[in-house]
Amino acid sequence: MTSNAPVKTQVPVKRAQEVAGPGARPSLGEALSNPWARFLAGMVLVLLVLLLLGAEPYYLSLATMGVFFAALASAWNIIGGFGGQFSLGHAVFFGVGGYTVALLQIHWEVSLPLALGASLVVGALTALALAAVLFRLRGPFFAIGTLALTQVALALVNYFDWTGGANGLHIPYGVRAITDTDQWTMVFFAFFVLCVGLSLLIRTSRLGYYLIAVRDDEDAAAAAGISPLLTKTLGLVISAGLTSVGGGLFVSYLGFLDPVTFMSLIHISAFLPLLALVGGIGTVIGPVLGAFLLQPGSAYLRGELAGSTAGVSELVIGLLFVLCALYFREGIWGQFQKLTKGRRTDES
Repeated sequence: MTSNAPVKTQVPVKRAQEVAGPGARPSLGEALSNPWARFLAGMVLVLLVLLLLGAEPYYLSLATMGVFFAALASAWNIIGGFGGQFSLGHAVFFGVGGYTVALLQIHWEVSLPLALGASLVVGALTALALAAVLFRLRGPFFAIGTLALTQVALALVNYFDWTGGANGLHIPYGVRAITDTDQWTMVFFAFFVLCVGLSLLIRTSRLGYYLIAVRDDEDAAAAAGISPLLTKTLGLVISAGLTSVGGGLFVSYLGFLDPVTFMSLIHISAFLPLLALVGGIGTVIGPVLGAFLLQPGSAYLRGELAGSTAGVSELVIGLLFVLCALYFREGIWGQFQKLTKGRRTDES
């Protein structure tokens, strides 16, 4: 008995291209299935937005800070998202980078690229020195330990004279390598490309798989032959090094270093994990989305509500965070993936 019903066939992409002939090109959807192609497309899109905002200094400054904090959130996500080590101490590495660049430029007038290279090394060495102690702690105890580390670092930089004490440091205008705002936009964009690109590279490499394995079950990873301490240390060193470079860039951009700002629990140590959580922790694009939405959005709201009752802007921002926690528990990107996956299932 035969049936006239159409039979669905699935032809592999390579076979389809062979049938179509040697001159056939893959479709846009097939091309963007490659993560590096999506990365390149995303970078081009962000660059175009920055160029289009060039005539609007206010909105360009908001976008520039969004790009900068997206880079920092991606750097934090390497250890906090992929590795599952919820650090609340990245303000230490951010401050270490800022102090390294500021001191080198103030006392020795070291060029910015060399000073940033030094901040990378000092930040990585700081993380390496702290790793053996911090990774004795697990889960919430690790987060508490890094939180205490931030407070200790802030007390130390306020105490010593060579750090400028509570007054901080000021880089003379003549020493500053870049003073043009448009140039800083491109510098922060380059830093953004570096952090997100390295995050994607790690996520698709053996180190990324090791970090995820340790995050999911450290004991099982150790039984499979993975060294949890070495894996977490590598993740922390890379994350801390990038964060230190970010601190060095930020102090060069501002021209001064305020200890409360650079070693801030609220503005750095807690804010970076929040960006990753809202966007989608443990993914490459999640921290970027969180930073693009929250950093410029919160700055814009503070500006728009500055003339209203004191505390209104913080209240609105806090309510937005609560709504994200209630309705986007897997982050914005995680919720988007869930919706699109459900739609594909329904269509099939």
